[in-house]
Amino acid sequence: MFCIPKVKVRYHVRILAGKVDRSAGSHVYHQELVERLTARGHRVSLVSFEPNPNVGPNVEVYAVPLPAPPSFPFLWRFAALHNYRHSHRGLLDLNLPPADVVIAGEHLFVKAHARRFPQTPWVYLPHSLLVDQEIASYNFPKFLAAVTHRLYVHLQGWALQHATRTMRFTQLACDALTKRYPNIRPRFFINPMATEMPAPTPRASGGQQVRLLWVGQLIPRKRIDLALDVLSRAGSQNWIFDIVGDGGTRAELEAQARRLGIADRVVFHGFQSNPADWYRRADLLVFPSWLENFPVTMVEAMSHGVACLAMRGDGVRYHTANAEIVDHGRDGFLADSDEHFGRLLADLIERPEQLRAAGDAARETVQRNYTWDHHLHRYEQLFEQLVSPALERAPDGTDLVGIAAR
Repeated sequence: MFCIPKVKVRYHVRILAGKVDRSAGSHVYHQELVERLTARGHRVSLVSFEPNPNVGPNVEVYAVPLPAPPSFPFLWRFAALHNYRHSHRGLLDLNLPPADVVIAGEHLFVKAHARRFPQTPWVYLPHSLLVDQEIASYNFPKFLAAVTHRLYVHLQGWALQHATRTMRFTQLACDALTKRYPNIRPRFFINPMATEMPAPTPRASGGQQVRLLWVGQLIPRKRIDLALDVLSRAGSQNWIFDIVGDGGTRAELEAQARRLGIADRVVFHGFQSNPADWYRRADLLVFPSWLENFPVTMVEAMSHGVACLAMRGDGVRYHTANAEIVDHGRDGFLADSDEHFGRLLADLIERPEQLRAAGDAARETVQRNYTWDHHLHRYEQLFEQLVSPALERAPDGTDLVGIAAR
């Protein structure tokens, strides 16, 4: 078993994070990172849009609230640029002390902080696979999408060029950035995602029905509509689908469930700050999203012994690194197409005995690869490298510590 050494050096770590809450995977990650680095004895300062984020009392919080939307006609099309300029100026106006190292997850803060502290090493942490795809997935009006796209592609390219390291959760995520920005050679550090490892407890039984689960935002790219279509055509009605989360497509999904005649077996529970009880009663996490870097929900479910059905990335229709997390048929299930997703889901409902063994293997996978102790230890190795004049690198620019940790 991997042995986690004691922390030898404590650092002042600054985290640039827009929001810190349970409403999205990146927000959850930042919240956990802040609290866990603090618990390990590091001094942590947080720059956030929120004046009172949900973090412990020992965290230094510096707030840069987002501005009110532009009030003049048509200026809403430039909302992203408006937010960026406000955030840039707001950060420069803060009375920030220097830090030893910075983890930058919020694009709107990156340039201002790097220019204010040019000697401080910083780690760029892009949560989306590519900002292009992230923005496209929101289905903004055309002009707003164009302005937002141009701004964020510029900020991402700048960050890749200037960051001391770019941290990614998977190799696929590194490859996606290298392909998207061929004239930039980012210095990558691979540190797989982490989750809390819950104590082994018997999971609640759904009785004779297969308990399906979604946890996360209800937005178009998550494709819960696909899951509903598939379930409406499944031969068996031996299932219940719990949808935990909220978002812009909830009303449409509720109407779709009624239209398909499955509303009595599809239950919308809204946002839940602690979804652990839902994981414990689930048999299968249904995850048809076409765009994911490293989904927090997936490893959370796996840590509770719940197998996942997700899309295998092909770089064309499905942009995911799920195949780096799930070993198809052993600790979860991967579909190669929407049609394949439907067949797999129908089969798992018909033969649910497959799910218990896959769920047990999923928990073992998380225990072996994705605990917070592993994740934070790799960070601390990186911090030690960045404050040292001698940085050990592989020929392609990837940190050797990141390679060794995989």
